Amino acid sequence: NFFVSTFADSFLILAFSVSCKNLGDNNFYETDLRKAEKNQKFILLDFGATWCQGCVAYDRYVFNDSSTRTKLDQKFIVLKLDKSNPENNFLVKKYQIGGIPHIIMIDSDERIMGSLNSFYSEFVEYPDSFVIRLESIISKQERIKKI
Repeated sequence: NFFVSTFADSFLILAFSVSCKNLGDNNFYETDLRKAEKNQKFILLDFGATWCQGCVAYDRYVFNDSSTRTKLDQKFIVLKLDKSNPENNFLVKKYQIGGIPHIIMIDSDERIMGSLNSFYSEFVEYPDSFVIRLESIISKQERIKKI
């Protein structure tokens, strides 16, 4: 599908990030990085807020869909982050989060694999399309790493 391919390509981000591993052993982010490395999973950073209608829709129809959640849990550690919570400011700054919803996929070395930075009704209507999009972005990144 041309639209899906073009869309996925437009949100493919090739970047590196400065490590947050100096934040200490009690940091939830560091803990999830270690879990991801140990379990060979990616981390899905889901930046949102309770006042964001798109974020609430994603929570209700995508992240709470049992089939979608099962598929996500196989490949990702999902980290839900309220942009309004000061505790998350270091990640909001690190990943330069402006508008929400904003979803970023990283590997255990904090390399950004891809990003979706808006609300897409197709994910709410067809939650499996969300997982398909994430897998497509990661697949493209892994092919690039092999080059």
